[in-house]
Amino acid sequence: MARAAREQSRVLAALPSEERAAILLRIADAIEERTPEIMAANAQDVAAAGGKIDPSLMQRLVLKPEKLSQLSAGIRQLARLDEPIGKVLSKTEIAEVRVEGQLAGSARTGRG
Repeated sequence: MARAAREQSRVLAALPSEERAAILLRIADAIEERTPEIMAANAQDVAAAGGKIDPSLMQRLVLKPEKLSQLSAGIRQLARLDEPIGKVLSKTEIAEVRVEGQLAGSARTGRG
């Protein structure tokens, strides 16, 4: 599963900003629409973990509708952010005589 996630992160990084934002909005919609299913699955996970994990971990495992609502709101905020991938962070001229291609710099890239 980790390999598949890594491969798909590369696919996502190559998509236009608008498509990535649309995907994030669909994820937020799906969380909101499927909250009852998510809560039911979480209840099963909590029941299965009962007595087998540390109480502090159990607290982190338990989902509440408010947590899911916050998650979908956070995803929507991400979708509205300015595109960081490809944004030039800095440039430095590396020669006094300007010749095409003699700039050094850094830009943000997608992870993966």
